[in-house]
Amino acid sequence: RTPAVSPPSRWLHAMAADPRRGVVVLFGGEGATSWLADTWEWNGENWRQVTTATTPPARAQHAMAYHGGTNPQVLLFGGLGPTGYQGQTWGFDGTDWQLRASSGPSPRIASAMAFPESAGRTFLVGGRDAATGA
Repeated sequence: RTPAVSPPSRWLHAMAADPRRGVVVLFGGEGATSWLADTWEWNGENWRQVTTATTPPARAQHAMAYHGGTNPQVLLFGGLGPTGYQGQTWGFDGTDWQLRASSGPSPRIASAMAFPESAGRTFLVGGRDAATGA
């Protein structure tokens, strides 16, 4: 694919499919010279930058997953940003980001998230813990 618009180059970002809206959501990562806090959507043909009123702080090495159910949204957890390890949970409903929880699992990087529909809840697995480094 060679879309007319694409996100700037980056690494250590996270993405999650939003099947309800038929897009893949990308957030953050590290660019060539800075941490990123931008939101992009891929609809299978083109990228579109999403401007939101609220956004999580810039970060990389975070986890994202679609959470279905009665309040469907893409969830984001953890990561590492310019202020250190992050431990908040954010939700993106396709219009805006909302801080869902400021406490919960310990701040961490390089974890994974998944929403098995049969379980009806989102799971966070692994990663490197900020306190222990393990």
